Amino acid sequence: MVGWIVLLISKILLMRRKIMSDFQSFLTNGKFIGAYNASKEGSKDSAQKGLVYIEDDSDQVFWEKFINFHFPNQYNVQASIKDRPSERGKRALERLYEGANKKVLIAVDSDYDIICPRINPEYSQFLINNRFIIHTYGFSRESALLDKKNLNLFFNSIKHTIQHNVDIESFLNKFSPIAFKGLVFFSNELNSGNTQGFIESDFHNCFNILGKKIVKDDLTLDENLLEIIENNLCSYFNQLQYNDEKITQAECYLQTLNINPDNAYRYISGHTVYDLIFKIHEQLIDILYRKEVDKIKENFSGKAIGERISQLNSLFTKQFPLEAFCHSYPINQDDEIHKEIKNKVASIS
Repeated sequence: MVGWIVLLISKILLMRRKIMSDFQSFLTNGKFIGAYNASKEGSKDSAQKGLVYIEDDSDQVFWEKFINFHFPNQYNVQASIKDRPSERGKRALERLYEGANKKVLIAVDSDYDIICPRINPEYSQFLINNRFIIHTYGFSRESALLDKKNLNLFFNSIKHTIQHNVDIESFLNKFSPIAFKGLVFFSNELNSGNTQGFIESDFHNCFNILGKKIVKDDLTLDENLLEIIENNLCSYFNQLQYNDEKITQAECYLQTLNINPDNAYRYISGHTVYDLIFKIHEQLIDILYRKEVDKIKENFSGKAIGERISQLNSLFTKQFPLEAFCHSYPINQDDEIHKEIKNKVASIS
């Protein structure tokens, strides 16, 4: 009796795997995608369009910019065919990698798949070798949006009547070499078997200074806090014994991937770096707002105070959100990561 039950369960599992395999093939079938697009848009001409699968709805605007730059009105970009939350995200898309083709593209965050392919050996080679799988080159979508020069222009625009001295470019110029040092050890260990058991979340946590006062009351950045990150990384990797030759080899490996001390901040967790920039932005806005309110109270009286503060509230809410800057950030011809993504998309044709 037990044997029959085991046999039945085995057959059910085999059938389930076959159904899943057939379903995945279905999702990358050009004819099905053409029919789906035609049905969705109510036009036979739309059957000529392809589809780009992305990880999440929040990625749609980002990927549409790059796809439409080379292939306007030739692809629909979306997270899934139907409202199937369980079928979203990078892990779900990885199962479709093998079937990617000119009609069905897949666009994902690189994460560490390029830098440390041994983390995800089953799928990382597809990102490296399959021209129909587009990736962010930097760690994630956030990484591609956080160019220090353009961030600095955005931060410089944050002003009502009081000038701040937050130099985000200078901060990232000091932060990035620290990130590079961390990546040197982290990538080398993960590409060499990871005998010490390093994990991404612990590595990323070394860069966490969100609980600190980063923007000082004089409206400058406390760059001394970067020492905390350096100390965190030293503690995290303190069991490693690298001589100069080994460090140089590990650095050269990253440099062959065009990762260097100047741009390494875009190759560690994009969420971690975005959260740091967001915290700096948040603290700056809070201090600026308080100073503007104090200035209003000094220079006005009575009803005018409330009117000016109401005007101030509208200004700070509408004009200075970091999310809006990232959402509207265009393709930048001078951005090295944008160039890589554009070249990858162009290679599809």
